Amino acid sequence: NERMVMVPAILTAANLPYVGSTPYVHGLLRNKHHAKLVVAAAGVATPPAVLVDGRADVDLCSLTFPAIVKPVAESSSIGIDASSIVGGPEEALVRAKRLVCDYRQPALVETFVRGLEIEVPIVVDPEPRALGLVTMALDGAPVSGDAFLVSDAVYDDGYGFSSPPPTLESAPVKAAA
Repeated sequence: NERMVMVPAILTAANLPYVGSTPYVHGLLRNKHHAKLVVAAAGVATPPAVLVDGRADVDLCSLTFPAIVKPVAESSSIGIDASSIVGGPEEALVRAKRLVCDYRQPALVETFVRGLEIEVPIVVDPEPRALGLVTMALDGAPVSGDAFLVSDAVYDDGYGFSSPPPTLESAPVKAAA
């Protein structure tokens, strides 16, 4: 979905300064599949995933289930709800085909990883560096374990950030980022 690329593209074309990613980076990150390919090529481990575009039968045998099925080009958990976690290939394909139809874009079927939802803000000044870690939170509690962010919760006032648990080793996470 290209709509989020428009603002930095217009500002860049008008030679106006702004804070944030370039149009290329915005475009790349708007496509979860392409972003996974770039991150994996950089040597960062990512969960197995298969892109489903609705045009042909897809082989999901490379995945371990449960898996999460989500639109490839949305953010803020758009298209993710309680039925996004699926237990097997047949359920994954049914969900993916529904998302392809509803959102008019491919769906990503990705092995679900249990754990903390973490973000790592990065600044380029002049070289990229991680600023620290934050955990995604609902009602002040970190999203962890089998929990995941659904669209309704993201748009609710209970969504936010919290400090990661003190037992989390931040150095390897920052290095991967």
